[in-house]
Amino acid sequence: MNRAFSRRLFGGLLLIFLAGSPADAGPTVVPKAFVARIVTAEGGDRFYIELLNGKIKYSSAALGEKPKEEIITPTRSHWRKFRKALDDLNVWRWQEEYSAPFMDGTDWTLHIEYSDKKTSARGFNSYPDSNGKPNEDGYTTETFDRYIVAVRALLGGRDFH
Repeated sequence: MNRAFSRRLFGGLLLIFLAGSPADAGPTVVPKAFVARIVTAEGGDRFYIELLNGKIKYSSAALGEKPKEEIITPTRSHWRKFRKALDDLNVWRWQEEYSAPFMDGTDWTLHIEYSDKKTSARGFNSYPDSNGKPNEDGYTTETFDRYIVAVRALLGGRDFH
């Protein structure tokens, strides 16, 4: 092996070593765990998502109907955009519990876990604001609405709310 080739090879290997592996380049795109649920007032519309082997089991039902289930396989691009939305919304600061004193309304749950971050939150008629603080007026916040939009995009436009 000539010296010039050896130096280039060593230099290239050194750059790869210093840069780390692609897995070390940032958080994984597909979460390790993901469960989300929304049930509207008095057992009305119900939506449920569960991550299974990189795919999403999606279930939806209107009041009095049997749930419809399907398996959705988001692209890596969809997962990447979803993670960016979660980071932009800073769901990692959401509290564990959000609750408002109304008799009927929307019950929701989110649990998502990546290699670098995770959160578990649930609520009843209360939703996180941009700082993760609860509202108690029974109306969704802009932050929660943007979360719903991100979930719908991940689901290929299917309803979730």
